[in-house]
Amino acid sequence: MKYMRSTLSFALAAAICAAIALPAGAQNPQRRNPRPGGGQGAGAPGAGGPAGPQGSLQQAAIKPYEEVVTKEAKSQDGVFKVHRIKDSVYWEIPEDKLGRVFLWQTEVAEVPEGPSYPGTAAGTHVIYFERHENTIYLREQHYNVRTMAKDGLATGVAATNISPILFAFPIQAEGKSKSVVIDVTRLFSSDPAPFSAAGAVGGSGVDLSRSYIDRITAFPKNIETRSMLTFQTPAARTALIH
Repeated sequence: MKYMRSTLSFALAAAICAAIALPAGAQNPQRRNPRPGGGQGAGAPGAGGPAGPQGSLQQAAIKPYEEVVTKEAKSQDGVFKVHRIKDSVYWEIPEDKLGRVFLWQTEVAEVPEGPSYPGTAAGTHVIYFERHENTIYLREQHYNVRTMAKDGLATGVAATNISPILFAFPIQAEGKSKSVVIDVTRLFSSDPAPFSAAGAVGGSGVDLSRSYIDRITAFPKNIETRSMLTFQTPAARTALIH
């Protein structure tokens, strides 16, 4: 791979891939009931921290579909529609996929010599998407505390096991049958926590000028994305993540 060989003089190269998929055997898809209320919540980028509240409460205006998914878009059908416009990636999520749980897996796909090896796992998460007004929230579902009961015990478990909001995406446009279009570029171009592969590669802090989304492919039950990321510290290390 020429790109990787050319970076070895100043960086250690590797390949990383992220995939989102429906759970196996999802004949009766698991679904979360949307919670009322807005805001970004704990654990989300833009959530309040020691420095005080961050982010914005202003709701973005939804644009006409044709202004977002332009004629330049290279589109694929799959579990979600995927639209790529140059370096930007958009997901078009059908209304019936909101609240449905997905498995998110990240792994190192290709590496040169070093401590990592192809197939190194970088994390697995169960996530779902939730709409509030003009925003889509990506939330992580935890199963550490659970019950089969359907009475007050179930209510108590739900109240003590709230799903953290990891990301908030302004809805860019709406398609047919109330599908929503969101820009997910940053998920794959900046190695954000908690999906980060930096630990598996041995670096931190992505240099965007030396990183790019290599390939994204939509399938009926999953979406696979491959990103070439260069981590800046402790020394420059380039990794292909999927």
